Amino acid sequence: MNVFKSILITILLLITLTGISSCNSNTPIEIPHSAKGILDLRNWDFVKDGNIKLNGQWEFYWQRLYKPSDFQKELVEKPEYIKVPKLWSNQQQDSKKYPLYGYATYRLKVLLNDDKQLINLYSKTAIYSSSQIFINGVDVGGNGKVSYKKETGSASYNLLIKPFQVKSDELEIIIHVSNFEKNRSGGFIFELQLGEVNHIAKLEKKNLIINLLIIGGILIVIIYHFALFMMRPFKRSNLYLALFNLFIVSYFSSLYGLQYFIPNFQFIRDIRILGWFMAVPTFMLLIKSIFPKEINNHLPKLAVIIGIGSYLAFLFDIEYTLDFYKGVTIVSELYIIVIAILAAIRNKENAYIFLFSITFVAISGINDSLLHFGLIKSVNLAQFGIFMFLLIQSFILSSRFSTAYKKNVKMSNELAYVNKNLENLVLERTKKIEDQNVQLEKLNATKDRFFSIISHDLRGPVCNLASSLGLITESFNELDEKTKFELLSSLKSSSDKTYHLLENLLIWSRIQGDSIRFEPGNLLLNQMVTENIELLQANADQKQIKISVQIPEDLEIYADNYMIDTVIRNLLGNAIKFTGNNGKIDISAESNENKVEIVISDTGIGIKEKDREKLFRIEHNFQLIGTNGEKGSGLGLILCKEFIDKHNGEILVESILGKGSTFKLFLPG
Repeated sequence: MNVFKSILITILLLITLTGISSCNSNTPIEIPHSAKGILDLRNWDFVKDGNIKLNGQWEFYWQRLYKPSDFQKELVEKPEYIKVPKLWSNQQQDSKKYPLYGYATYRLKVLLNDDKQLINLYSKTAIYSSSQIFINGVDVGGNGKVSYKKETGSASYNLLIKPFQVKSDELEIIIHVSNFEKNRSGGFIFELQLGEVNHIAKLEKKNLIINLLIIGGILIVIIYHFALFMMRPFKRSNLYLALFNLFIVSYFSSLYGLQYFIPNFQFIRDIRILGWFMAVPTFMLLIKSIFPKEINNHLPKLAVIIGIGSYLAFLFDIEYTLDFYKGVTIVSELYIIVIAILAAIRNKENAYIFLFSITFVAISGINDSLLHFGLIKSVNLAQFGIFMFLLIQSFILSSRFSTAYKKNVKMSNELAYVNKNLENLVLERTKKIEDQNVQLEKLNATKDRFFSIISHDLRGPVCNLASSLGLITESFNELDEKTKFELLSSLKSSSDKTYHLLENLLIWSRIQGDSIRFEPGNLLLNQMVTENIELLQANADQKQIKISVQIPEDLEIYADNYMIDTVIRNLLGNAIKFTGNNGKIDISAESNENKVEIVISDTGIGIKEKDREKLFRIEHNFQLIGTNGEKGSGLGLILCKEFIDKHNGEILVESILGKGSTFKLFLPG
């Protein structure tokens, strides 16, 4: 994409953002603010002018929970004044700074011009601490339970306030707030709004629609990119983008109304923090997959470690964890912007549009971080930043699909030309075409085998999972413990089979895409075999199979650790699967003339001679049932053959039906 097109798209997106912002803005001639605990609204018409934000100076009584009657009887101390919205821990009076933990009373007098209005207070997440609200002496709602100490209080995300009828020309708003959570905020984060009931209802409806649109779009993108990753697992950027958006949804769970369905403060809090702490490292991994040469290899791993470590610190209630991770988030966002700029300077594909999208997300994230620090007055922008990011990703995907379509059209035209002039081709081309046809047939058979595995072998475990889960959820209270245990055991077995199949499919697809790097080195064979035996020992113990190893401890092979480990594990797993109770498996190896011969023998069911040639060919749908009814896809031996060929080695099989099988591997010493 050239620079001109990138600049044009950037301008269009900025215009869109400006339009969104203007839709949310009210522009009255003069907006009143409270001063010394008094807000004069005698010239304000709630019907004509709309809602009013209760921003400015409120009366503040630290470590006091005064009742409305205390003010009527003048039993209160002289007030201090504090700015709202702003956390009390970020403010000070006469060099006195308020701590994060404690409780306080806020009070505001509102002067009105009409004593017959039905009005309401509104804020989705103004007070993240426990709160209780009184208006003209009447308890109108709050969130959680306010208390003098942690043991008797409780926190909540959902601020519920009932509409109230104004019966005088003055409102007295008293709010009790308490905070004893280490990773929680004391006071007001966002503003409270006062308005006519219908206006408040419209505001809630508008916010709900916006949130539903955003969450719906993000969920569609998550499913779409997960599906792309399953089809093209070598493209990890799809996986990272899906996970990033999944964590973002988790972080904004309370904004999107999850607390209405799961009214558990601690669960919602943990989900939000998990989403935040994992979104940062996942985003780093995403950028690494997009611009691999621009970002340091160790930084994404470091980000993952910091994210997991910080979340564990949060769960153990370690103080200042959130403040620490806010700093980590800001630094990460700035670093990502630098990486995007570097990629744009180097003219990487789609770098300019990526630079804009990443900058947009980073700026919105920095805005929200500074807002939570109480350093700026603003609104939450992260959800809009993510939404714009998704729009840009959709554009990029469309561009890539368009490029792929043009290539397909070009290839179709070339094929038509070849068919039209086929009679004029020389005889030497005939041989080449025949070779290509053989290769195409092999690829087609490979494709058919691949989809056969997905449709047949994957269908059974998934259907079993669905049916078992359906039975458990529909009849949970009616099932006895034994039946529940059997169903759960069946679920575990199906999930294990599905995981093993998907793992083999992933490895096989990576081999076809040539995305597995061949990195040979000197390896101790005995140690590798011992580790795989320990991994599969439980399966062998179920059949009382004895496994013996006769490999010198100092015997080395020159091979790729990942590939040979996979081969040993698959061959040993097959030996256990096809060997009956009280059977035996022998594993031996010896070095001979710069080569190492590895032999794995079993006393299992054996293989027919006519079936042996099918073992290592993907186009043949060859499967055997284990001695305990275990099913397999046949992919394991195909992977073994692929990996041994990478080593210029050889794999042979000898078998006698009903007596057992022997697999021999020949590798460089």
